[in-house]
Amino acid sequence: MEKHTILIISEEQTDHLILAASLERARPQRFQLATAESMERPIEALLDPNIDVVVMAHGPQTEYLLRLAAKNEAAAPIIVLLDEANDKTGNQLRELGAQDYLVRGQFQDAMLHRILDYNAQLKHARDKIQQLSSRDPLTGALNRGGFRAHLERAMGRSARYGFNTALLYINIDEFANINDHYGEADGDVMIKSISRRLINKMRSTDSIARLGGDEFAVVLEDVNSAEDVEQIAQKMLKSIAAPMILSDQQV
Repeated sequence: MEKHTILIISEEQTDHLILAASLERARPQRFQLATAESMERPIEALLDPNIDVVVMAHGPQTEYLLRLAAKNEAAAPIIVLLDEANDKTGNQLRELGAQDYLVRGQFQDAMLHRILDYNAQLKHARDKIQQLSSRDPLTGALNRGGFRAHLERAMGRSARYGFNTALLYINIDEFANINDHYGEADGDVMIKSISRRLINKMRSTDSIARLGGDEFAVVLEDVNSAEDVEQIAQKMLKSIAAPMILSDQQV
């Protein structure tokens, strides 16, 4: 069974111990924990695509973090852990972007597991919708809309953490001639091959988008200098310039 990854954000060690013990008692065993002990830079964890559900202790930064998570379109539902609550508090948290809340000492294993199961399934459904709406069906790269949203988030991270971000634009010369001579099916083969070659030269922090028929963009995050950008670009250009086979012919 695939396990749901639960992120706990709390400076109270007791929260970690109680929640971890409850999740360990789940049958079948379907939860695994990720933890962020400090509230100083939890936004990186909130935006981690591998996190399925976030349980975050209420604190001075709660409103700020909920707004920031919503602004950056964090996919994982956030459940806020409170000392006490009422309907007004719950509504306020939901308006800020929280999916639900729990009150310390007022939940049992079955209730916690049910809430986490529901929210993990909600996250997976959101991921599928996001995949369909933001990805190019031919290559799997970001489409134009997905690229625009991703670039905005990348620039936000660049400004927030003070690192450099670069953008590469790649256009395939005379691609229309390929379609005319070999047909659209082979044209699609070429586009998929070029996309794979670009991906193979990317770092783990980079991302690729297909903007149009023969147009690609690559976002390079956390680059040290213009020389680094040029070096990465040259590797990509060399890769896509290598010959490929279309209809048993080398082009």
